[in-house]
Amino acid sequence: AISILTKLEEAPDPRLRSKALFYKGLMHKWEGDVSKGKEVFGLLSEKADTNPDLSLAAQAELASLHYENKEYEQAVNDYQKFSQKAGKDSWKALSELERGDIYLFKIGNSEAAKQSLEAIKDLYPESSAEFKLAKDRLTDALNKNNRETGFKAMAEGRVESAADVFKKHLIDFPRDGQSRAALASIHLIRGDL
Repeated sequence: AISILTKLEEAPDPRLRSKALFYKGLMHKWEGDVSKGKEVFGLLSEKADTNPDLSLAAQAELASLHYENKEYEQAVNDYQKFSQKAGKDSWKALSELERGDIYLFKIGNSEAAKQSLEAIKDLYPESSAEFKLAKDRLTDALNKNNRETGFKAMAEGRVESAADVFKKHLIDFPRDGQSRAALASIHLIRGDL
């Protein structure tokens, strides 16, 4: 199949050449040749004569390959490029969801994850039920991550650090009972009560 696609890359029609190159990238991906897949999708996403939708699809495939290869920073950058190229707000929001997920669960950068969440809120202040659910899940994950950071600091004996984490966390999530209880415990440890 790759030999046929290689021949189609020489076709006079630029749309056919681009599609052949895209399918060639998919073949490399499916065969497990990640480096060739990244090369093809990278080239296709940057070519000036590529159909905008095909360029966007190539950018998404490139991000996916970087993610699968545990190159999370590069995947985040690819999703950022995807977002910049995307014409529809829904695509931009999906890109931000992917970025937020990678930042929080793979890179461990909760601040960057929060920024992705804010970008989604800016795009969809009154979003659909699906986006609201996705935003709620990301917010819950951020909430859990901050609490875990505070509890880890407490376990390591860094009581003041833990207190700061819980105080900042309660500004964003004032109804979080676990964080309130942890902060109360810190006040007891300090003898503030």
